[in-house]
Amino acid sequence: MGTTVVQGYLEGIVFAVGKNSYFGSIAKSTLEIPKETAFKKIMDNFAKVLSYFAIFLILILIITNQIKGGVISLNELLIFSIVLAVAIVPEMMPLMTVLSLSIASLDLAKKGAIVKRLSAIEDLGTIEILCTDKTGTITQNKLELIGIKSKNESDFVYYFLIDYYLLENNNPYNLAISAKLNQNIKYENVKTLNFEPFDPIKRSEIINILKDNQNIKVIKGSPENVLNYVYENKELDDYKNWLKIFEEEDKKGLRTLALAIESNNKKEFLGLASFKDPLKETAKEAIDLAKKLNLKIKILTGDSPYVSKNVALELGLIKEDEEIITGDFIRNIEDKKLQEIAEKYTVFARMLPEDKERILKVLQKNNFVGFLGEGINDSPGLKIANVAIVVDTASDIAKELSDILLKEKDLKLIVESIKKGRETLENLGKYVKHTMSDNFGNLTAVSILTMFLNYIPLTPIQILLTNFLTDIPIVAIAKDKVDVEDIKYRVDFSPFVLFSLSLILGIVAGFINILTYLIFKNYEVDYIRSMIFFVTTMTGLLVYFSIRTKKIFIKSKPSPFSFIIVLLSVILTVIFLQVYPLNKIFGLKPIYKSHTLYILLLLAAFFIFTEIFKLIFYKIKPDAI
Repeated sequence: MGTTVVQGYLEGIVFAVGKNSYFGSIAKSTLEIPKETAFKKIMDNFAKVLSYFAIFLILILIITNQIKGGVISLNELLIFSIVLAVAIVPEMMPLMTVLSLSIASLDLAKKGAIVKRLSAIEDLGTIEILCTDKTGTITQNKLELIGIKSKNESDFVYYFLIDYYLLENNNPYNLAISAKLNQNIKYENVKTLNFEPFDPIKRSEIINILKDNQNIKVIKGSPENVLNYVYENKELDDYKNWLKIFEEEDKKGLRTLALAIESNNKKEFLGLASFKDPLKETAKEAIDLAKKLNLKIKILTGDSPYVSKNVALELGLIKEDEEIITGDFIRNIEDKKLQEIAEKYTVFARMLPEDKERILKVLQKNNFVGFLGEGINDSPGLKIANVAIVVDTASDIAKELSDILLKEKDLKLIVESIKKGRETLENLGKYVKHTMSDNFGNLTAVSILTMFLNYIPLTPIQILLTNFLTDIPIVAIAKDKVDVEDIKYRVDFSPFVLFSLSLILGIVAGFINILTYLIFKNYEVDYIRSMIFFVTTMTGLLVYFSIRTKKIFIKSKPSPFSFIIVLLSVILTVIFLQVYPLNKIFGLKPIYKSHTLYILLLLAAFFIFTEIFKLIFYKIKPDAI
């Protein structure tokens, strides 16, 4: 179970089955790890805060009315309070969320990133750290042979390519040497006895052959491991010379593979080959974009420290004096110390799958983390990551656990997906800010006025109508432009920050609504309600142009579609207010032309003060939604 036979044959001994097997233990740990989206947790907390606030205000209304002697009937007040509580809730949020995520998912699919879990796009926007491997993601995984260090190069090539010709083992190392030398080697009187594929722990592969009736073991792998296998005495000059050669090649940032043979209990080190794995053309673009987004990239690789460092330096990910952390080191430290190291350093070399999982766990204590994995052993890491990313050539279990499936293993595609996630969250935030600032304005103004009047300033049906009209621009928000400055940090969607901003903007809107009442308080009740309704609706539409950017509104141009949608909402508002019999149905009165100037001044004051308070807020909290 969990084994795919690619080539050759095997003999196995069954010592564990089901959950007791290694594959079963991975499946068990995968099932035991819960996964909840970051966005869902944030919105759940925000909903609780919102509910408590609404209940508090409603209780104040009821208590105040009773203190005044019940001037408003309890039945009327209860209906009004329920409608008010419903109106403050961003009821179009599910529609807005699905619409925004679907549009983003379609855009990502066109680029080659298939979204398996729609809510993963929300989580993409919260990612602060991306943990990725190096080979194939940052580099091309198309090796180029730089040189062979051997006393007998022909023997070295003969034994190095034996699995390539006899077993069709087309790994990148074999392909690089075959392409460079362009030799057609003949293996006469050679028979394969057995083949042990590359072991990530032993860091070597073994092939046993029968050549001219002589058993020969061919060992190919990392120079450290192969040298240790061949030379038991580390004081020999031969061992020291080969080790020095390897270290020199390693310091150049070259990937090296050593070769040895064993026959009749005699071991012989044949030499080593050096390869270069060029950077992908898009790698530097990806890093530049990540820096603009303040996205931290951490490399978790099985390659040597020097090779990993060379790639990171070439990309500009680290400075020359930054230390490279190895798997051997982190296996000997506790999680508390590992957390400090994982936060501080960028490149982690000679990593085993278990090491990657530990790093992900400690990073997630203070950060939202994305992880690119592909093997069966990466499964627990993929499960615990906020966003699990795999390539479509990954193992079946890895693909099953993935949130994002890449058609191509490319760092730029991943970073662009994170950018799209942030843009989507930013637009969702615009809707929440737009709706909540308007709703908070209604709630605070109407609640305060209700405490002092012997009638309710807006009827329940009028509250629902203004709520409907101000929600129309959400169609434009889903496809709205997003300024790069607005997504240069992970979106802070914390309930407290979101509630604070909504309350501040709502107080401005509420103040304008109260001022509207004070100006027209001597008119009949229906006309006062009509003026409050119109000003409330217009402020709810105007606020869209302010909250859609953190900059001064004139520095960020919305799309023409946005203007059309808002204009449509304004026209509908005027129709409901001025046209008979619609205005009669909603208890509204046409507005006098002589009051137009007052309305324009009120709306101008609202917009100016909203802009001022918005700019102050974002100066204090630049990373807020």
